[in-house]
Amino acid sequence: MNERLQAWVAVLRQLPQLPPQRWRRWRQGGERDEEVQERLLLLCADRLIDPVAGREEPLAEGSAEAVARAARRLLPGDRLQVALALPGDEFFALALDMPGLSAEQLHDAVRLQLPDLLPGVEQPMALRVLPPASPGGRVLALWLDDERAESLFHAFEERGLFLAALAPRPALIPPATGHRWRCEAEGDFLTCVEWSAGRPVRWLGCARGDLEQPALRDQWREALVGEALAGEGQDAEPEMLEGEAAWSGARNAETPLRFVPRAASLRTEAARRHRLRRRQLIVAAVTAGLFLGVWGLLAGRMAYFESKLERLKVDAREASRLRAETVGIETRLAPVRDFPDQDVAGVIKLLNARIPRDSWIERLQIDGGVVELEGYSPDPAGLVAALAETPRFEEVAFSRATRGSSGRQQGDRFGIRFRLAGVDVAGYLQEHLPVER
Repeated sequence: MNERLQAWVAVLRQLPQLPPQRWRRWRQGGERDEEVQERLLLLCADRLIDPVAGREEPLAEGSAEAVARAARRLLPGDRLQVALALPGDEFFALALDMPGLSAEQLHDAVRLQLPDLLPGVEQPMALRVLPPASPGGRVLALWLDDERAESLFHAFEERGLFLAALAPRPALIPPATGHRWRCEAEGDFLTCVEWSAGRPVRWLGCARGDLEQPALRDQWREALVGEALAGEGQDAEPEMLEGEAAWSGARNAETPLRFVPRAASLRTEAARRHRLRRRQLIVAAVTAGLFLGVWGLLAGRMAYFESKLERLKVDAREASRLRAETVGIETRLAPVRDFPDQDVAGVIKLLNARIPRDSWIERLQIDGGVVELEGYSPDPAGLVAALAETPRFEEVAFSRATRGSSGRQQGDRFGIRFRLAGVDVAGYLQEHLPVER
């Protein structure tokens, strides 16, 4: 019983030993039972690339179904989460001046202004908003077609892959040291991202054909070079990359501009709730097991103490019986045990010491603490006085008149009676033998 209880207690003690944040997430169902690996895939115009494994699959088209089939060929394993990095031409971005708003307020404010910011866009759009990197800076808003995100998620799901996130490929890798802008060219589209304090702060994108117009080319150049010249120690020229050089350093989709498809959020929340319910059941089962263990232990101890109490009652009854028998025996032996000790030998020694040599005892009787002497002495009165001086003898007196001797006996015949001190025969008779008394 004790071992089972200790095992339950050990399980409960392990739970609070988790780090505070992890323990909080565990109670809220926010951690997976097993660590699920997330793999980054890069979508290019004509291929899908796994940068970690160094493999790629060609694409005839960029539809959701084609991308999902290529991803399944690249990732044949189970329990994989996929983060898909999309090219820059699938996003819309604006840098906005919106001072005085918190991060939560910024998202709602930008969403409400969508018809004014992107006129003519009627389809649902997924939105990511980055607060300013520094006071007085601009807010970076990035949009992605929501239908595109959902179609990609469901296409991946049909092939056994969980599309956990969509990320802008140009925002995965910061520019080289000394540059503020990193430009990525693919096909007919050019995307440039400005970085500050290790995060994207501005996004520019346009078709290369548009840059053939002098006016647009000058505006583009001014936007890039003019901003770069404003930073001390920064190269005025942006970092221009194209092809494999643009994405070769990407290994994960950790970026603040990461999008999570609505369906993925719902599945993640459903999985979290499922884990939460299961963990609540585990905690309830552990609590119930602990309760039952404690109850069983208490019941066992109660039964043990009840049996011990019953044995003590039996022993108490036996002790009472033995005590009663002992009292009865002591009561029966009391007359013998309490009979006064007259110490006859001691009395004779005292008499031998007190009676002179010219006197002798003819008869000695000790009965009930009373001593009677008869004998002859030249001085009976002196003998009485000598015996009276003995502390052991009390009430010393003649028991009869003295008379002269006759015949061969010398001296007067006497009879003396006295009591032995401390010998209460009358009290003994009254206590133990009242009938006989």
